[in-house]
Formats: sequence, structure tokens, C-alpha cells
Amino acid sequence: MQENLLEIAKQVILDYDIKPSVVELFQYGSIKTVWKLYDSSGLYCLKRMRYDIEKCLFSVNAQKYMLEKGANLPDIVDNIHGSSCTKYKGQTFVLYKWLAGRQLKFEKKRDLKLLVKGLARFHLASAGYTAGSEILISSKLGRWPHQYSSMRDRLIRWKETARGKSRNKLGRIYLEQADFFISLADKALELLEKSGYSQWVNELQLRKTLCHQDYGESNTLWTGKQLVVLDLDGVAYDLPVRDLRKLIFKVMLLRKGWHEDTWRKILTWYEAENPFTEEQRRILLIDLLFPHEFHNTAKNPFHKGKESSANKLALVSSWEQQKAAFLKKLL
Repeated sequence: MQENLLEIAKQVILDYDIKPSVVELFQYGSIKTVWKLYDSSGLYCLKRMRYDIEKCLFSVNAQKYMLEKGANLPDIVDNIHGSSCTKYKGQTFVLYKWLAGRQLKFEKKRDLKLLVKGLARFHLASAGYTAGSEILISSKLGRWPHQYSSMRDRLIRWKETARGKSRNKLGRIYLEQADFFISLADKALELLEKSGYSQWVNELQLRKTLCHQDYGESNTLWTGKQLVVLDLDGVAYDLPVRDLRKLIFKVMLLRKGWHEDTWRKILTWYEAENPFTEEQRRILLIDLLFPHEFHNTAKNPFHKGKESSANKLALVSSWEQQKAAFLKKLL
């Protein structure tokens, strides 16, 4: 398996103006694969992308746009044909300059501050990116109401699935908690529809902002001088608060509670770089209120049919309730 992957990398590299002495398999999964290349001109990162070239060009061109604006991202190396993407046997590859550094940690206050400010700067650098007409655009702008409704409807349907599992702890916990979170989803949807969400979406249609969609510890690197954002494969047009909501969730879940002091620090750090209006801040609160984590935790056993821990669902339920109690005071 590994020998085959190394041979693939060696064939792809023929399309580049480098002759690495060592090709090392750094990370691999079903499709996404990363190789580390040692060349006399420096270190490189060859990446096999999960998407076809039309979708890859959306993220690669976005990265080039942001680099031109001074964003801290890995440099992309074009192939000998002047293209940022190389196609080999139906798969897409991109070559980057290799960056050395350390992974930042949410539990360290200094690291968390760097991560939050880095996210704000990422959003600012992405503003105004426009993909070409031939590129497959990834956008979630304007889709929140439909997404909220779809997730709420799933929570309702999964009650029937849970009744079939009512003899086990997982099914019982879901049935005990579901109505509360269905009601919470309805409340978030009602608040969203009455908010300035549509107006903000319309504003961003004129000057779009990208969301990373998977920003966090594993997709950033501290070089000692600056924070570099990695893995832009899944970027999409959306409100910047979506990324911030996900980051806040990751931090609070790691701390196993909803900490008001941490919440206020994160918001202050972010807004020091990219301030929100009062209404935009309210939209962040609404997205935080929606029971995303309860839905996502229940999705594995009740939608995907995967094994899941009843204790995990109970812990997430408790965390969601603590979060909702805090946010309802602000909304």
C-alpha cells in the first residue's frame, strides 16, 4: 500500500520543477494523502485532494487570493504547465512549500488568543474573493434557515428510531431529551427569521467572505513568529460567525462546560481584529443557541447506524442545556 502511494507521488512530481532526493509518506487515509518531499531547494508538501479539480480550484484560487493580500498561508507551487493543480489518474494534487512549527492548544490561554485572532484575520483576508465562472463554487450563504429546519426535522424523526432502542440507555436518554432540543431548535429558527440574517447575507453577496469550516488546533501552525492557517480544502462562502461558533464549541466542549469568562475573552479577541455590529453579534448568539452538538452526537446512532456512547449523549445534553441557559439571558 505505502509503496504504491510513494510511486504515485513520484509520478506526480514529474510535473514539477523539483527533483526531491527523498519522498516520505507523511499522512494517508482513504483519499486525502500527504507526502513530505526533500529537495535541494527546500522542503515541500504534496497533497492528494479529496475533491475533483473543479472544486479544488475554488479553494486553491482562494488561497492564492489571500496570499496576495498578505495572509499567513502555505505558499502554493505551480507545476511546469503553470497550473496550481495537477491531475493524475483522475485524482487532483497540489504542491505547497513545507512549513515547520508547533500545533497550538485550546487549553493554553496564549495559544487560544492566537487562534482566535488568526481566525479573524483569515476572514478579513478572504473578503472579496470571487471565483471564476468555470469553477465549482462552494457556498452556504443564505442556507441557515433550511439547515436549521432540516436538523430540527431529523430530531423529530429520530424519536421513532429511539423508541425502537428504548430498552437501552442511549434510546432512553434521547427520548428524555429530544423534546427540549426540538423546542430549542424551533426557538433558534424563529429568532433567525426575525434577525438581520437575510440582510447580512445580501451584504456579503456583494463582497463575500470565506469560512474555513474546520478551523482549529489541527489546521493551524505556529511558526514562532506567526500563525499559519492550513488545509483550506473545504472553504465555502458563509457568514464569519459560523467558523467562530464552531471554535467556541470546540473550546467549551474541551472544558466540559460553558464558561462565561472564556466566552467573553474569545469574543473580545476576535472583535479586536474583525468587529461585529450588534445585530451580527446577535446572529452569532442565535447560531450558538441552536442544538448543533446534540444533533451531531445523535446523528451517528440514529441516522448513520453507528455505535455511540449513551454517556456521551448525556454529557452533550447537559452541556447544551448549560449553554442554552446562558444564551437565553442574552437573547
